[in-house]
Amino acid sequence: GETGVTFNAGSSIEYANTSASAHIGIQANAGTIAFSGQPFAFNNTPTGNTHIWAGTNVTNASGAPLTFTYKSRNAAGQHIDMYAGQNITMNDKLTFTHDDAAGHRGDIALRAFTNAATLFGMASTPAAGCPVRCSDGSLTPTRGNINLNDVVKIDYDGSGNVWMAANADVNINKDYFHTAGKTGPQTGNTKIVAGNSITTGTSATNGGFHYTNNGTGGSFVIKAGTEIIALNKH
Repeated sequence: GETGVTFNAGSSIEYANTSASAHIGIQANAGTIAFSGQPFAFNNTPTGNTHIWAGTNVTNASGAPLTFTYKSRNAAGQHIDMYAGQNITMNDKLTFTHDDAAGHRGDIALRAFTNAATLFGMASTPAAGCPVRCSDGSLTPTRGNINLNDVVKIDYDGSGNVWMAANADVNINKDYFHTAGKTGPQTGNTKIVAGNSITTGTSATNGGFHYTNNGTGGSFVIKAGTEIIALNKH
């Protein structure tokens, strides 16, 4: 939908064909992609990629958790790219489950008005200096936020990278659980980057930030243009 895509009663997108390279795409060039009413699930086996691209916002409402369950093909592909020209706001749970085998290679990216690697400074390793924001005229520096207002859970077994990149702020306001390398020896990189600030939690008792790497390799980096604020336990 050019001006918006809304799912009002939940649903699922199922691809079980192991031989197909089927891609999943939901796009609203000049509007918002919204999930509401009931849970929405992406269950994917092919090597195709998943794109959720919105010119303004990507949101889910309370009562509409968003779940991605991808089965390993031990091949390149299965990238998930969620992009919003303004904000990504999750008001219910967000779950990525890629841990059925050690061969996952697809990246997971949440991007708010930015190119992840450009904002970070380098594609694969930490870079010196502050992130460089997009040029958005009078909206600088408020455009491009990631607001995670409910629990985030990522279980990833493989060498793919996990990105969160926001031109302005990343706010992880509830529990964040991330396990890398459940069975396989090789793990990918995890990078959280913001042009302005990164905040975890809203108070010392509200949730926690948990990252566990059970494999070898892979870096975990948090990088902000101004400040990193941890209000909960780590």
